[in-house]
Formats: sequence, structure tokens, C-alpha cells
Amino acid sequence: MATYLIDYENPAGKAFICFADSYSLIACNHLTDFTKERYGKEPCLNFWTSVKKYDYRQPCSCNKVVLFYSVNSPQANIEEVKAKCTETYEYVPNGIKHGLDFQLTVYLGGLIYRDDGMPSDSIFYIVSRDKGFVSALHFLEENSNFCGLSFDLLSSEDDFLKALVIDEINQLNIYGLLYEPNVKEDLQSVVKHQAEASEMTSTIMSAFFEQTNRQNLHNKIQRIVGSGAKCKQIYQLFRPLFDIYRKHRKKIHTISS
Repeated sequence: MATYLIDYENPAGKAFICFADSYSLIACNHLTDFTKERYGKEPCLNFWTSVKKYDYRQPCSCNKVVLFYSVNSPQANIEEVKAKCTETYEYVPNGIKHGLDFQLTVYLGGLIYRDDGMPSDSIFYIVSRDKGFVSALHFLEENSNFCGLSFDLLSSEDDFLKALVIDEINQLNIYGLLYEPNVKEDLQSVVKHQAEASEMTSTIMSAFFEQTNRQNLHNKIQRIVGSGAKCKQIYQLFRPLFDIYRKHRKKIHTISS
């Protein structure tokens, strides 16, 4: 589960709304046959309302999408856009330059600083092409009080796509497949095996974005975890998502070229 803070005054915010709609539609259509065959039910993959457990027998959680808009935002479809989001924040039209940007940044600070010190999400995205947000995100990343949280600025369709897919991959819990607790192990062995599983998970996620076809992805996973049940299970989880990612990425670069 991730939180997306959308700067709807900015072109990137407007583009993201359209892209997320397209992503949800294509992903749902693509996964329907796969999930019917494997799980006997329709997929519930929709960016706006539910997050995508690839074991569809498990309950879904929700993305948090917060829209920041003002009189400078497109007003024609504002109600339709607001209806998609789990929360909205309206900027008072007082004409102050960068007012929306300041309010978005303060809102983000409020999300991650709670009485118990633990936010409900671990991944936070600001959707904007305004590079002024970089310094705020850099501060949050470097502050030790927010260790374990991830912050990023999404400013292009490539950025959007990778963020959406990373969110999907995180739901697959690859680490849980690679690390199997053993009550007979001593603490040193537990720490060692957890570190190995964490490293393999990171390597597999990198391979997902580096490979250009299914066979290469399968071969890479096999080299990392070895041949056997785990390799087959991880590949079967990755395969439909990999097809979606490659299809969207090809579409993005075809349009841009």
C-alpha cells in the first residue's frame, strides 16, 4: 500500500490521473483470464479502490490517493477526479504563489509523524514535475526518525509505471517465499538467512525491470533461487505483471518517439 499526493495544478498530476485509469483498465483486462484459470474468480486489480494481491483468495487493501487542487487546476472534470480519491484537500484561492506546494508538503509531514511514530504506509509519492519537492523528500529520506520509509517524486509516465508496478510487487511478498522461519535455528543463523532472503528479493526485483522477455526473466530468477518449486512460484506470480509492465512501457516509448 502506498500514498500518492497529487499536485493537480501541475501537468504531471493531470497526466497521472489519466495514466492510472489506463493502467487499471489494461491490468484488469489482462489478468482476467489468468486469475479465472488459476483462482476461479475475477481479478480485483484497480488502482483507485484496491490493491492487488496476486493470491486473490486474500483480502485486498487500498491505496491512499490525496488530491491537491486549486482554482488554477482544470475545473471541467474536478468532481469526477475527486470521486476517485480516498481524500481531497482544497487549496483556498488566495493567490499566494506556491501555496499548494507548501500545503502538500506540510500534509505529508503530518502523515508520517504520528503519536506512535509509525505511519500506516511505508511508501510515499508526490506526483508533480515541480523539482522544488526534491529538497523536502531528501530531508525526509535522510532523517533517521523516518528510517524504513520510502519517498519519491513522480514526474513522468515512466516514473508512474515503475511506481505502480513496485507497489504490485510488494504485495506479492517475495521475501516471505524465500525466508522460511525455523524454530531450531540459533539467532546467528536466523539473521544470516534473513539477510540472504532480503538480498535475493532485491536482486529479483531489479531483474524484473532489467529483463526484456519472459524467458530471460525466468532464467534470471532460476539463477538467483535455483531450479525448483520456489523458482516456479515466483515466476508464475511475476509473469502476468511482467506482461503488463512491458506492454505499458512499449506504449509509452512508442508515443514519446
